[in-house]
Order: sequence, then structure tokens, then C-alpha cells
Amino acid sequence: MSDSPVPRPAWPAGGGALGALIRAHDWSATPLGPAEGWPSSLRTLVDLVVHSPLPMVLLWGPQRIQVYNDGYAAICGPRHPRALGRPHDESWPELRDFLVPVHAAALRGEPSSFIRQHLVLERSGAPEDAWFDLGYAPARDDGEVRGIVATIIDVTASVRATDALLLNDERFHAFAGSSIVFRMNADWSEMQPVEGRGALADTMAASRTWLRDAIHPDDQEAVAKAIAQAIHTRGVFEHEYRVRLAGGTPGWTLARAVPLLDATGTIREWFGTAVDVTARKQGELRQAALLRLGDRLRQVGNADEAAAIASQVVGETLGVTQAGFGRINPVAASTRVMRDWRAHPGVPSMVGIHAFRDYGTYIADLRRGEVVAIADVGTDRRTAGHWDAFRALRVRALLNVPVLDAGGMNGVFLAQHDRARAWTADEIAFVRGVADRTWAEMARFDALRALRLLNQELEALAEQTAADRDRLWRLSSDIMLVARADGQIAAVNPAWTGVLGWREQDLLGANLADLVHPDDLAATLDAIDALESGGKVAPNFANRYRHHDGSYRWIAWNASRSDGLIVAVGRDVTLERERDVALLDAEEKLRQSHKMEAVGQLTGGLAHDFNNLLASISGSLELLALRVRTGKLDDLDRFVGIAQGAVRRAAALTHRLLAFSRRQPLDASPSDAERLVNGMLDLVRRTIGPAIALEVKSAPGLWPTLVDPNQLENALLNLCINARDAMPDGGRLDIALDNVTLDAAEAARCELAAGDYVRLSVSDTGTGMTPEVAAKAFDPFFTTKPIGQGTGLGLSMIYGFARQSGGHIRVESRPGHGTVMRMLLPRHLGAAAPAGAAAL
Repeated sequence: MSDSPVPRPAWPAGGGALGALIRAHDWSATPLGPAEGWPSSLRTLVDLVVHSPLPMVLLWGPQRIQVYNDGYAAICGPRHPRALGRPHDESWPELRDFLVPVHAAALRGEPSSFIRQHLVLERSGAPEDAWFDLGYAPARDDGEVRGIVATIIDVTASVRATDALLLNDERFHAFAGSSIVFRMNADWSEMQPVEGRGALADTMAASRTWLRDAIHPDDQEAVAKAIAQAIHTRGVFEHEYRVRLAGGTPGWTLARAVPLLDATGTIREWFGTAVDVTARKQGELRQAALLRLGDRLRQVGNADEAAAIASQVVGETLGVTQAGFGRINPVAASTRVMRDWRAHPGVPSMVGIHAFRDYGTYIADLRRGEVVAIADVGTDRRTAGHWDAFRALRVRALLNVPVLDAGGMNGVFLAQHDRARAWTADEIAFVRGVADRTWAEMARFDALRALRLLNQELEALAEQTAADRDRLWRLSSDIMLVARADGQIAAVNPAWTGVLGWREQDLLGANLADLVHPDDLAATLDAIDALESGGKVAPNFANRYRHHDGSYRWIAWNASRSDGLIVAVGRDVTLERERDVALLDAEEKLRQSHKMEAVGQLTGGLAHDFNNLLASISGSLELLALRVRTGKLDDLDRFVGIAQGAVRRAAALTHRLLAFSRRQPLDASPSDAERLVNGMLDLVRRTIGPAIALEVKSAPGLWPTLVDPNQLENALLNLCINARDAMPDGGRLDIALDNVTLDAAEAARCELAAGDYVRLSVSDTGTGMTPEVAAKAFDPFFTTKPIGQGTGLGLSMIYGFARQSGGHIRVESRPGHGTVMRMLLPRHLGAAAPAGAAAL
């Protein structure tokens, strides 16, 4: 397993095309240096810039090095991407006269803003007029102004569109054929039938309540004054005011009327036209609202206050019933509205947490970045099934504008109306602009708040760390010291008195070498030299220090070097070392005892077996001698056979001892284990008897193995005999062969190399073994049989054969559940030897 550190994720995360360029940029070639060495304040500001939905640029350091986002890149034009990481003054030389005082003010800590600032740029090779909404704020690091954060919004298209609209409006002052035509009596107290021409509702009968019915209450007084002035002067009436349009929605009209005079100059009636200027007026109001929003957002102190101001601006500008900004919880698929705006106190508040599933199925649209504009929640297929929830909030029409960044949807701006209402493209664009500006400001507040909290946490952590360090210095039972490079002691903690008997005043100014045991001085000086070379003292480095009473104590050290000083912590390990010495002595004695016990068991077992064998041989020879002396030669072969059998048993015992000691001669050859087992079946069946059922299984494609076939047959027969002895009342014996591949972990548990092996398994349904017995099954001379019925070398011999062959054997057993012996033998990559080859 590799010890290499886990790589840190790429920074900054996301951020669109500029995020990728920033991650790939060679910052070490710029005055900012490598990005991983940037201060946390700079990294926080870069995160804010690249994830801002508004065009933003960060100017950092004395050269004002530029780091910007995708929106600012579009403004740069052909200057991008060369401008990234370069001084700002080099990129915009034509703006020097404007930027020098602005930057100077920001670096003094003074923010500034400009609305519709006219600038002459050279973005396409030639000077061109452009207009921008600009904002400059100081960027700080540890309270010091280190740079400038600028928001650059190109409003050139808007300014030109407004100018064109004003020009068209001036031209439209002439009576147009599509104007609304109306007639008034002399004192305007009665309006004659009106041809609304689609803008206003047609009026078929004269009306004396037209002022109250058609004109907005807030504008009625001004209209009445304009009428009185026109009557007084008998001049042209011209006024712009709010009216109720044909669909019942509020609108704006520009009305002009001229008096028709009789021969005496008396006003007989008025004839006029009115032009629907709702679109122009609403555009002007929305533009003014955006400017007002920018001014007010610069004065707020937190994100919730920014959301409240934006909600008010949207509500009053669009004339909706409710407006609010909600933060998104992507896991719960809900939005949380902290502050909202309501048209009047009777409108229910949206403040709180709202799950999208309670209001319809349009959350998927929002997640894709699509605006959800529903004219009637009672008829739209996404919301019709949740009419009761909307009715509780008095909502009939809704507009949801999502706010997204690289991480997905993080906010939604909500505008709602208590009557059915079709949302225009201009209204949607207005709300989107408000949402983007508001979120940028909220994100800035969130970043500043996070930065403040981080600074507070760091300050608290530093204070706590200092307190903990001081407490540890005073209360630690380990000795601590600070020494100069030449070994002179500069500071010690109170533990020196308890451990070595020295008081602080005894040690300050003294040299470490004066306290070290003479035999340990050279190693100690080498350790100090290693520290001076930038190394560290090994955790187990120990030497002897002189106690105040003249004795020496063993101290284990951890030390490091910092700012020319040696800082070390030592622990008194004298008792541990004494215990280690005593433990080593006890272990040596225990090993000697075990060795003598094993030798005694070995010699006892061998003496017992050889005594029996020698008795058999001696008795046979005495009987032979007696028969020869008496001349009875007819039965000599039987006694010779008895003696030879004893000799063979002695040879078998010697063979087992060699196998146990892994010194038996092995004649390993490529072998087919399946063929070998099949050749042993008749012998195995005769050996285990008819009361035990025998089953053999072999996996297809069994690999050859490199092994001594005779010794493998002997080991298999011994395993079957042991299984038979474990089933005195009969049972089932299974022999299985298969291929296995050991990974590094499994091979380590078996003390083998990782790779391919052939596995021979012998399992029975016998009495089984307890864990204690199974743990000793392969121990030499261990047997559960009565004295005289076994030497305890059978399984030891098999274990020795398996290990000597490059394999392994293990036992799995439980009392009453039988036993499984699994032998692993190394795979041979060549072909197996033909049958009978091993005997040649």
C-alpha cells in the first residue's frame, strides 16, 4: 500500500472557462507566485470572483495583477486571455486618466461607484464609445488593503436603447393613427364615448366618473390640476399618468387634447388622443429601480437585508402581491425565505421553509436554469394539483427565477400575484437582473462572514493552542527543554525536579553534555548534529542522564530543531528498561525450559519406541539362537520376519523424524495430483473400512504440481487414517482437489509467496477438535492417543513435508462437526510427468 499523500482537489473548483484557465495558469511566473502559496484572503476573493454571475476582476498587489471571471473576459475582448495574471495598467492604457484616481482611492480604503460611466475603449482596433456601471472596493488581507475588487457591467446596449426610445418618444408626440381617441365636454366633467383601440376598454356611453374609474388614485390630483391649467389658458392639455388598461392591469398613457372653440372663443369641447406608453415607462421604471437597487445594496450590512431590499424593489416596480428571495437546500429540494415584501399587511408572508413538492412539479425546470413563469396556477399542469397550497398564500400567478453557479441552483427569486397575470419577457429580464445583482451581493456578504468566522476561529484556536501548550509545559510528567545549538539549556519545565531532582535554577545556562552519561555522550552529540542538519531524533533514541543524587536514569527523547533552538521532550524509561531486561531473562529461561521439556519428550518417546523395537529384535534373535542350538530349524523364517518388521518400523520412525525436521530427501517432480489420488483410492478404501463412505471431487483443469509423489501418497494415506480414527462409528470421508490463487494478504497468513497453488482437502464427519487441540495438531510429539499408541509425529511429518515442498497445511475443526485438512502445494507451470515416471 502506498504511503503517498492523497492529492488535494484542483482549485478553484468550477468557475467556468476562467476557473479552468486559473487552474492551468503558471502563477509562479507572475508576482503573485504559485497559487498554493497564496494567502487565504486572496484565495477567498478569487473564489468570489470566478463564481460571481456579474463581470468581476480582482487586482492584487502593487502591480495590480488581474484575476477575473468569464463575464469580465467578454468585456476584455481580444485582450483576453493575455490579460490574465498581468498588470491591469498594461491591459487598459487608454483608461489611465480615469483609473489612476479611482484605484488610488480604493487603495486608501475608499470604495467608489459609477453609473452609466462613459468611456472610450479600443476593443476592436479602433476607439469606440461604451457605457458601464462600475463598482470598486478595497480588498484586504489581515486588515491591510492589498488590492481592489471591481464589478464591471457593460450597459452600452441599454444606454443606446434608452436614447433611441427617447428619440422615438419625441417623434411620437404627434398624434398617431393608432392613438386612443377621446372627447371631453368643456369643463372635462364628462367624457364622451371612447374608442379604446385595444389599449383601453371601449366606452359606449358617456361617463362622469372617468377620472375615478380609469386613472390611478395616486395620479388623479395631478391630472385634475393639468386639466384646470389647460381650461384656464385654453391651451393644449398634455400629461402622462397611470391608467387601468383593457385587461385590468395597470399601465401608462400620454394624453394630449386641444380645445374646440366657438366663434366667441369659448371652449365648446375638447378633442384628444392618448398613446399607450406602458412599455417605455415600465422600462424606465425598471432601469431606475435597478440603479436604485445598486445604490441601496452598497449600503446594506448583511445578506438578509440585501434580499429584503431586492424584494421591495421587485414588488413595487412590478406591482405584484408578494416578492422574496429564497436560498435553496438541494438535498431537501426546498427553499428558505428569510425576508419578503408584501403589498399590504393582509397578504400572507412567504417567510419560512417551503418544499417544492408541496407546490408542484416545476423544480426540475428550475434546476435546468429555466425561469418558471405561470400565469394561472389553477390551470397550469405543473401546479394545478396543488391549488389548495397556493390558495392558502393567496397566490394565483407566480414567477420563479433561479440563480445558478458552477455548483448548481443555490437561490430563487419569487414574485407572486393574487390574480392571474401573464409575465412579459421584460418583467422576467428585470427580475433576473435583480436576482443576479442581489445574489452577487449576498455571496459577497457570505464570503465576508465566512472570512470573519474563520479569522475568529483561528484567533480562538491560536489562543487555545497557546494556553494548552503552557498548560502542557507546566503539568506534563515528561521532562521538556529548550536548548541552544551548542547544548546550553535555555528553558526546562517543572517535571525535571520530579524526574531527575534538578531545579530550574540549577539547569538554566548549564550544558546538556554535563548531564549525559559518559558512555552515551558520543551518540548524544551525533543526534544533536543530525538535528542541526535538518533531521529529527528517532522516537526511540534514549540516553542516560545524571540524577541530582548522582545516579543515572534512562530518558527516551523526541526532539526537533526550530529557529536555531533544540526543542525536546523526554520520558523516564528506567523502570521499563529494567523490566525489559528482566523479561528477556525470564524468556530465555522459559525457552530453555521448553527446550529441555521437548528434548525430554523426544528422548522419552524415542526410548519407548526403540525399546519396544529392540525388544522385538532381541527376542527374535534369542529364539533363533535357541532353535539353532537345539537343532530345530523348521520355523526360523517366522522369527527372521519378526526381526525384519521391527527394523522396518525403526526405519519408518527415523523417516518421520527426518520429515518433522524437514531434512528428509525429497524427489520432487511435476505431478498430476488427480491421477495420484485416483491411484490411491483402492488402498484408501481398504484402510478406512466399509463403515466410512468415500467421495472424491476434482475441479476441471487442475494444474500440475511440483512435489515428491511418494511422499504425497504417504501424507494422503496418513490424513485418511487420522480421519478414520476420528470416525469410530463410521461417517463420510471427502477428498477434494482444486486450484487457488493467493493474494498478498492470504499468502502472508500462510507464510507463502503470492501466486498459484493446488489445494488438496481431506474432510471427515468425525468427532472434531477443540480450538486448543487444533492449535497444537502439528506440534511435534503432541498426540491425543493413549501412551504407546503413537509418537505424535504423524501430522508433524505431513507439516514438514508440505513446508519442505514449498507449500502449507492448515486445520479447520469444531467439536462434533468434523475436521478439514487443507494442503497447499505449488503449481508447476510445465506439464506433469507421465504415469510411472516418478518410480524410474
